[in-house]
Amino acid sequence: MKYFLSTLSFILFIQVSLFSKTLTFVVTDFPPYVYKENKEIKGFNTQILNTIFKQLNIKIKYKSVPWARAVKMVKVGKADAIFPFFKNDERELFTDFTHSFTSEPVSMFVMYDSNISYSGDLKELSKYRFGRVRGFSSGEYFDDAIKNKVIKVEDARSGVLNLKKLINKRFDILVDNEYFVLHELKKTNDLSLVKKLTPRLTNNKAYLGFSKRLNHEETIIKFNAILKEIKEDGTYDKIVESYFK
Repeated sequence: MKYFLSTLSFILFIQVSLFSKTLTFVVTDFPPYVYKENKEIKGFNTQILNTIFKQLNIKIKYKSVPWARAVKMVKVGKADAIFPFFKNDERELFTDFTHSFTSEPVSMFVMYDSNISYSGDLKELSKYRFGRVRGFSSGEYFDDAIKNKVIKVEDARSGVLNLKKLINKRFDILVDNEYFVLHELKKTNDLSLVKKLTPRLTNNKAYLGFSKRLNHEETIIKFNAILKEIKEDGTYDKIVESYFK
């Protein structure tokens, strides 16, 4: 009887521990993916992760820090994970990646009354003025067009400033993260002023990256399974679409 009670207590302890498990995710403000508002971490990436980890009975503590520090914290095991995180050879040395749960689409935008169109050949747009955030990459095709002087780009220090410059017709075509642009336009009720050119320039897959030092392989397997479920049942799309309607 004593052995039975001890075993039962141990099982209950394990169950409670699993239910109350908390992971620390480090982030940097990147609206609408993840951002801090009124001391609360919001964003459609955050909402997707909350939906998944609620089913896993795991609580998430979000910690907002500068990007370089966030990467280092995952590298040395001071944080469990980071997002949205691109995959490359260097990062795979210290990071275990989930399946891609988000992306960073890069598109071109013009004023709604513009007659500019795009067929997929940037040479056709060589006479126009482009605006982009300084230091950003817009995909290999666009970056090569700049290097080869097919197009000319004016740099700005922030996406918000660049969007204002487009609306004030300081240049003809804005190049930026599609979700960021739509988010900012929605905030200022300017969605009707701007339109997106198609096709997109690129769409980079992004991931939830776990610290290898903390061994989250089992969590990653479960995460991937639930991610697949919420994509198939429509929950994933509803979350993303709710941020841009």
